[in-house]
Parts: sequence; structure tokens; C-alpha cells
Amino acid sequence: MGLHLRPYRVGLLPDGLLFLLLLLMLLADPALPAGRHPPVVLGDNNRIPVIGPLKIREQQRSAVSTSWLLPYNYTWSPEKVFVQTPTINYTLRDYRKFFQDIGFEDGWLMRQDTERLVEATMPPGVQLHCLYGTGVPTPDSFYYDSFPDRDPKICFGDGDGTVNLKSALQCQAWQSRQEHQVLLQELPGSEHIEMLANATTLAYLKRVLLGP
Repeated sequence: MGLHLRPYRVGLLPDGLLFLLLLLMLLADPALPAGRHPPVVLGDNNRIPVIGPLKIREQQRSAVSTSWLLPYNYTWSPEKVFVQTPTINYTLRDYRKFFQDIGFEDGWLMRQDTERLVEATMPPGVQLHCLYGTGVPTPDSFYYDSFPDRDPKICFGDGDGTVNLKSALQCQAWQSRQEHQVLLQELPGSEHIEMLANATTLAYLKRVLLGP
């Protein structure tokens, strides 16, 4: 979630609005809400009891974004284990086998379609403010006793409950790739949605947009 402003809009802004030449990013990222599993494996009914996860799984698998949301090895170590079972650990090197084993081989093709797009992501070319929450248990990996049609045990790491910290800090990589500032603001204890009403968030936005 956030406000994205493109450099080509510069000529359309009155002098008094030049402070808008920045990108405010309240981080939304490829991650999963706390307590939730990857929908590409089991399906996610968004806690709607009348919809079975397995019923909605086929629809969710058909969306390219579902495969796109899984971790990429340009950000994470290729040895990162994201799914564990009693017989195999799936690392980021194992996506092809992972999709085969869940009976969704088209997922591998969809993954290949988007992988180069993510790797080619360019810095925005404007000042960037990244606000991110920490200190809230956030899904890091998943252990399945029965794979893939049963709920997994979730291993948690740091983050905002939706976006894990490692993903949230990826905008740091742009600090050395553009001339404009890339500024980070940690929001300890802030949950992904609640940070929108966080007093620190609102004060930060007010300071950036209106000045000290």
C-alpha cells in the first residue's frame, strides 16, 4: 500500500507542490498474513467458513500473482527453505519440483514468466521513504505433516505480521542505485494494516509532506 508518484509528473505540479517529488511507501510485499499458508498449496478461504480451501484452490492457482508472491532468490538465499515435509525440504532452487509435487505444473511456467520481471525491477528515480513494521510474528516457512492437502505448522520470524523484515528492507538495495535519497523508518510493534493509523506513521507523513 502506498502513494506512488512518477517523475514524469514533475512538469504538471505547481511550485508549492514540489514536495510531492518523492515516493511514499507503506510497505506491501510478497508475503502472507500471519497464521496463513501459501494459497498455491492448500487454498486460502480467507476465513470464510462456507468456502472450503480445496474448492477455491484451483481458482487461486490460476492467478499469476499467486505464484509471483513466493520468495525470489535474488532477494533470499537460494538455500532458503520455504516448505518442509517429512520427506523433503523445498528451497528456492526447488520450485520446479515443488510445483510438480503439488500437482500444479503450470505454476512453474507462471513462475518463469514473472521471474525476470522482478529481477529487472529498477529504482523509482525519486526520493523514497520506506516505512515498515517490526516485532510482530510473521510467517517465515511452513511445515506439512501431510503434504499438500492439510494445514501446515507455521514457523514465524520478524516483520509486521504480513511482510517479513527481510523483504521490507529490500528498498535498501536502491540506496546505491539512484542519486535520490532512500530513507527507512522502522515502526516497532506495528501490524501491517494498523500502521496506517500509527501515531509515528502519521507524524512522519505530516513532516515529509508539510515540513517540520
